[in-house]
Amino acid sequence: GDPSKGYPMVLGDANVHLLMAGQSGAGKSAAINQMLLSLLCKYSPNELMLVMIDFKNVEFSTFTKPDPKSTGKLSIIPHARIMAGTKDGEYALSIFDFLIAEMERRQKVFGAVNQKKLEDYNNLMTEQGHPEKRLPRILLLIDEFQVMFTEVDRAIVDKIQDRIRSLAKLARAFGCHM
Repeated sequence: GDPSKGYPMVLGDANVHLLMAGQSGAGKSAAINQMLLSLLCKYSPNELMLVMIDFKNVEFSTFTKPDPKSTGKLSIIPHARIMAGTKDGEYALSIFDFLIAEMERRQKVFGAVNQKKLEDYNNLMTEQGHPEKRLPRILLLIDEFQVMFTEVDRAIVDKIQDRIRSLAKLARAFGCHM
């Protein structure tokens, strides 16, 4: 199509995961930020949960403010459940473990009502008069991913890669995109 007309940013069960690669300074982070802003405008926090990891701790700073109670930062995005700027592999691994646990939890929830996809589950909850049980899509954003391979212990990297493979195979149907 004509790129001047723009493309809709829609998260759905048919979407695949996205990987952007390129040399330093090519605009990958800027593109991620633009896509993120588009999604924030389109979806409410009840519809979209963000899990953001920045292995250089610089790119997502636009979306934070200083925490007056600590030396850390707070997200200014109501959609952000987790926003981590870290080179700590153990901490990053804990985020992936959270996502795997959430995927498994959703698998049980969907199975209990005989549903296979997030969209179908959410439609059923609305039809049954339980809109409060609707689940948001989860979008995992990782920036500066390559830093993990140079700054994190190899054993932790292997565990993170295993989690990513599991998420890539199963998570999309349960509303988790990377």
